Amino acid sequence: MTRWCYGFNHLTKLLLVLIIAGLCLSPQARNLIMLPEEQKITVGQSLNLNLSKIGHLSDAIDIRVRHASGQTEKYKLSVPETIITEPGKIKLDLRLFNIIPLKQISLEVMPETKVFPGGHSIGVVLPESGVVVTGYSQILNAKGQRVCPAKDVDIRPGDIILEINGEKILNEKQAARLISAHSAKGAELRILRGGKKFSIIVKGEQCSLNNEHRIGLYIRNAAAGIGTLTFFHPVTRVYGALGHAITGDGMNQLEVNGGRIVMAGIHGIQPGEKGKPGEKIGFFMSEEESTGTIVNNTQFGIFGFLDQPIANKMKPLPVAFAHQVKPGKAEILTVVKNNEIESFSITIERVFSQRKPDNKGMIIRVNDPRLLAITGGIIQGMSGSPIIQNGRLVGAITHVFVNDPTRGYGVMAEWMLLEADYLVSQKGARAPFFFGKVSLLKMKGRIINY
Repeated sequence: MTRWCYGFNHLTKLLLVLIIAGLCLSPQARNLIMLPEEQKITVGQSLNLNLSKIGHLSDAIDIRVRHASGQTEKYKLSVPETIITEPGKIKLDLRLFNIIPLKQISLEVMPETKVFPGGHSIGVVLPESGVVVTGYSQILNAKGQRVCPAKDVDIRPGDIILEINGEKILNEKQAARLISAHSAKGAELRILRGGKKFSIIVKGEQCSLNNEHRIGLYIRNAAAGIGTLTFFHPVTRVYGALGHAITGDGMNQLEVNGGRIVMAGIHGIQPGEKGKPGEKIGFFMSEEESTGTIVNNTQFGIFGFLDQPIANKMKPLPVAFAHQVKPGKAEILTVVKNNEIESFSITIERVFSQRKPDNKGMIIRVNDPRLLAITGGIIQGMSGSPIIQNGRLVGAITHVFVNDPTRGYGVMAEWMLLEADYLVSQKGARAPFFFGKVSLLKMKGRIINY
């Protein structure tokens, strides 16, 4: 009898072990184990544990919530209740039958952040009059050698040439004329780089093609063109726009610190076609009346402070975390005529999983019949147009697919808010946003933008 009881107990334990092992190896348990180890939510939100993929297993799972204060609470995973009521960091310990550990999740709870969505057309004016160095151009000299005098003296793409031989530069034609006239003996260039001004003397080489003296630079006027405002904060007046960096022809980031944004209007549209990106044809409302200053030029857009509040018919919207953006219906705000902001429907086709900042967060498709009729899809000048989904600001348009102008990339609004938060904190004010990880802000890399 004792031996039979022992065998029965042993068999019972073995069956329990097999049942538990089966549960732990089930697709539902694996889905639970594959959940991100770090998540962010705002105060008052329910946990994002994707219960639809866990099924009935949720009835057997308990959540132990450990607060930073040491306080511990316990909940059933199957009960959809909001458990977070204040900001902070907490640990979630998920256990099967309250015994077997399955998953630990670090949860960062943020205050809900709201900003005004933009959609306004803006003109970008670089900090000084002058011309921007956008790249190098090799010169074939009389000896048959290919040379680049400007590169040899460390003139760099992104530099702004303010003066040549003491004469203030107003446009690229004037700069080309002065370089041709003075570079044979050595032209003195006054340059702005990284907020600092300095002079460089460069001696040109005679080009065998036209016998003119050249220094080997591509240049263009220092007005960067038309873009779109993504968002602004009503209290601090910090703003974000474009969704990508302002770059030169060599994809180097241009010097914009001290530049300005001004309100712009659209008086024409060049529709996009396969292999030929379209563009908004715009004008600056008033170049003398600044709308805001530009402080940072980053791979997630330009950021600065508005000089004054700007008109906006929209209400403030909460900003979505990257993991809250889902494939499906969405809308964009942009201007296609004069200065009227309009809403157009799009589809978010794909969302890339991102746990750290990256400038290509989603693929979008324009499916609004009216916008397709006017623009053909995504066009230059649309960069920065806010993307709204389920009542949240989720991102901004950044790129167009050259071979399919109806499709393009978008950047996550969360990463743009990181930059804005950093900017406000650098100014000495308490940041209005939900981030404090400044180390995530500065990411290297250059992108092609439209």
